[in-house]
Amino acid sequence: NDYFFKAAHLGFAPAFKELADSFLSGGGVNKSPEWALYYYECAAKRGYGPAQFNAGILFKEGQGVASNPAKAYDWLDKAAHNPDLGDLQQDAQALRDEIKF
Repeated sequence: NDYFFKAAHLGFAPAFKELADSFLSGGGVNKSPEWALYYYECAAKRGYGPAQFNAGILFKEGQGVASNPAKAYDWLDKAAHNPDLGDLQQDAQALRDEIKF
């Protein structure tokens, strides 16, 4: 995780996502869904599709963080339109369309 922290502080979006994964699972750090969401959003704001997808899921399901349908919809919509996601675009679209306000 030390290298991911260094890469993230240089703005490398995949490193933010890897840190988020670590905080979500507790891999090498104390488990913290809040920090996971923070790092997913850091990567997502840089246009990184996997992080957009994961941030949307956390907001949709409220896994250790407060559920927020509007933010879930926004991140899943961005993921659904992110060509770098390949087949996950369809999953993002389906999950986005399940959200009720």
